[in-house]
Amino acid sequence: MNAAKKAKRLQKQAGTTALARLLEKEKRLEAQGERLRKQNEILLAKLKEQEARNEQLAEEADEMIRRGIRMLQRY
Repeated sequence: MNAAKKAKRLQKQAGTTALARLLEKEKRLEAQGERLRKQNEILLAKLKEQEARNEQLAEEADEMIRRGIRMLQRY
């Protein structure tokens, strides 16, 4: 009988330990997810800035091409 109680207690402890490990893992994953979300926001902001810069450069290049064409047409 004593062995059965001990076995049951050990089984309960093992379950509690496993649950604690799962909860700790869940907490780590949530923290990792939050870090990744923040990193994603930063990268998205950088991407939008780069897209705006690319658009500006494309407009400047178009203007330079138009000026070049006008200069060639004069001569």
